[in-house]
Amino acid sequence: MATFGLNMDTGCGFDVENMVGAGAGQTIEYLRQQGADEAADYIEECLPEDSQAEIEQWSRDRRRYFYEG
Repeated sequence: MATFGLNMDTGCGFDVENMVGAGAGQTIEYLRQQGADEAADYIEECLPEDSQAEIEQWSRDRRRYFYEG
């Protein structure tokens, strides 16, 4: 995806979990409906559709790290 090739910080420091706030399955479905198959394929590569619990834990960890820590 073009976003990850913008610069070193974006490519290495932007977690794919940031892209799936609605859940991996829902986001993939939405992207496919919008014709964004490349983005949907990338997310499918990185995150299984049943990864919602892991994404929620990641989100709690990020909030704790950036806002409470």
